Amino acid sequence: MHRMASGDLYQTYDLGDLRITSLRDGYVDMPIGRLRQPGDKPFGDELPQQVALVGGQLRL
Repeated sequence: MHRMASGDLYQTYDLGDLRITSLRDGYVDMPIGRLRQPGDKPFGDELPQQVALVGGQLRL
């Protein structure tokens, strides 16, 4: 894989015969209901205080 170009919001790579462009044009937020504790138990209201939420979701 060889980086061909990049900027603040994108990167382009050559990978064999493919050219791949990755865009960073926003954020991905995950609903907290998908977070799990050991034993596959959901966090619910027990989410640790150091976990910052944005609009009630975890920003990845």
